[in-house]
Amino acid sequence: MKESLKTILFAAALAVVCAGLLTAANQVLKPYQLANQKAEKWRNIYDVLDVAYDEDESAEQLLSRVRGEKNPDGIVFAAAAGDLKYYQYTHPTDGVLRAVEFDGPGLWGHVRGLICMKADLTTIYRISFYEHEETPGLGGEIESAGFRDQFAGKTIAASGEKAGIRIVRGGATGDNEVDAISGATMTCDKVEAMLDAVCEKILARRDEIRKEGGDE
Repeated sequence: MKESLKTILFAAALAVVCAGLLTAANQVLKPYQLANQKAEKWRNIYDVLDVAYDEDESAEQLLSRVRGEKNPDGIVFAAAAGDLKYYQYTHPTDGVLRAVEFDGPGLWGHVRGLICMKADLTTIYRISFYEHEETPGLGGEIESAGFRDQFAGKTIAASGEKAGIRIVRGGATGDNEVDAISGATMTCDKVEAMLDAVCEKILARRDEIRKEGGDE
């Protein structure tokens, strides 16, 4: 009986110690985890805007390129129009580009990304999905180059249709269509819905954004 009690007490003490160590480790590592998440987002911002940078740069180094009161010479201009947050960059060959943030529910969790528009704010330059919890090999393919590359050159304002992008099965042929991911119907439907929502907002604020960015 005494031996059993000792075993139980030892196991309980060990569990408490382990829990404490895990909590302490989490507190110590949390700032690094947040910094890594921040850096990953900024790498995606620069990728969709096609800004050259060193892949080993930290989030702080990447942020140093953003134009503001403390850094008026930054090459990327962070701005907002209503609830749209975007990043503007004048590409040396492709002109003014704007990466607009979007997010929405995926199949298994939140999806966050950036849709980079050309100066006309109707033509897509690039797209990025930098945070998601979709199934690897299925919905997780939204982050693959094969899926993302389809968006380049597509328009978000097809004549006579609702603003946005159609993710279709059986072969994309339209100016606002891309091929769906096989076996990921629900993820594609949710991605289409969140893209439609952000595209509507972009078109509604197109003149405001272009004026703010010095296009007019």
